[in-house]
Amino acid sequence: MAGSRGDPHTDDAPSPETSDVGARSTLEAPRPGRLVELRRRLAGSGLGARLARGASGAFAVRIAAAAVGFGLQVLLARLLGAEQYGTFTYAFSWMMVLVVFARLGLGNAVIRYVATYESTESWSRLRGLLRRTDQWVLAAGVAVAALGAVAVWALRARLDPELEKALYLGLAALPLFALLGVKEAVVRGFRRPALGQLPDAIVRPACTGILVLIVFAGAAAPLSASDAMLAANVGIGVALLFAMGLLHRTTPAVVRGSQPDVTASAEWRGLGLSLLLIGGMNILRSRTDVLMIGAFLGATDVAFYAAAARYAELMLFGLQSVNVFAGPVIAGLFSQGRHDEIQRMVGLAALAIAGVTVPLGIALLVLGRPLLALFGPEFTGGHAALVWLTVGQLVNALTGSVGLLMTMTGHHRSVAFIVAISAALNVLFNAVLIPIAGIAGAAIATTATIVISNVAMCVVVVLRLRIDPTILSLLVRRLRRSPGAVR
Repeated sequence: MAGSRGDPHTDDAPSPETSDVGARSTLEAPRPGRLVELRRRLAGSGLGARLARGASGAFAVRIAAAAVGFGLQVLLARLLGAEQYGTFTYAFSWMMVLVVFARLGLGNAVIRYVATYESTESWSRLRGLLRRTDQWVLAAGVAVAALGAVAVWALRARLDPELEKALYLGLAALPLFALLGVKEAVVRGFRRPALGQLPDAIVRPACTGILVLIVFAGAAAPLSASDAMLAANVGIGVALLFAMGLLHRTTPAVVRGSQPDVTASAEWRGLGLSLLLIGGMNILRSRTDVLMIGAFLGATDVAFYAAAARYAELMLFGLQSVNVFAGPVIAGLFSQGRHDEIQRMVGLAALAIAGVTVPLGIALLVLGRPLLALFGPEFTGGHAALVWLTVGQLVNALTGSVGLLMTMTGHHRSVAFIVAISAALNVLFNAVLIPIAGIAGAAIATTATIVISNVAMCVVVVLRLRIDPTILSLLVRRLRRSPGAVR
């Protein structure tokens, strides 16, 4: 990745005079000089080398997380059946919505402030941030869970008994789930992007899957959605303990020994609440389809759609891996006024994202039906939804890290406005299209809102930050460097 900044005509290309024997020997035994140069570049301190190291580590974790998470979903679908799997997915989708509000928008805020305070060595301020966010998130988690329990109780006559039980179980673990996200954000703020993903992305689903298998092996009756939710709660608890251990290891000793300074609490809370609007609207936008399918159609259709969405989410590998590393780096560069390096960073990030996203998208479009059949033969009913969701995630990834870039450079209010509008449009589109086209209509609605919001954010980034977040920035730069370029 770092080498992509150099001359496009590399010495890997054989000359016309190269013999067949020479070509074969080159393929069989690459010249040591090139490998040494590659290692030297990757070990460097430049932005390209740092992005390659950080994103590759995060990408490796994402691959492992996708394997574990995907395996868990296939396992649940096979053991629960379509209806119970749909019920579990519907209940857990509500949990994912509520946990965003319980975290008070402090996830990305913590990443930004931890990176900033570490770069300026504001250790007391950093200690105060860690203490205050824990207090806020735990209190908010308890409050949101209590309100959710009241809502479930009030609607109990209209809910399926198994869904009601699964919702209560999910709400019981909500405060711990909220705290888990903030602990991970702190680790990522300390520029440990790979480690910061481990608890929620790998430890939680792995523990859930192991427990589900244990329960299945000893159960006399078929597994239910509430059984799966109970296993998920145990996974959340184990992941939180793991995250706390990681945080203790990654936090500098000077921070733990500093007197907490909470004088910036109003600033932290203000940014957090702004980002809460963004996060809340984002999660509503991403979960509106599942929630409205459950309301309009039923648990089985939720299951089919969830399987399609699970595959489409694989295309976010590159985007999420780069974002995990790039967030704190962009925040640090912006605080130091290094605009040109931010442009270079997002250009390289766009190249890495495209290299992962496009092949995955093509594979899903070609192999969609047999891949869906892994969940069960009946799950091929989600193929049309998979096609539309794949198109939407291609646009989402190829527009670059626009939302993160705006958030880390102080334009979070603009992000909040765009996301709020797109979330409202998503509800409207789903309400119109689901009764007409079923789960395919939900996928069309989601894709339309993804395109609208990402294009809008791209326009804002270009006009306000004078940064091109797409892969086109690298192409323009390469053309300007070419010998025949007009200057």
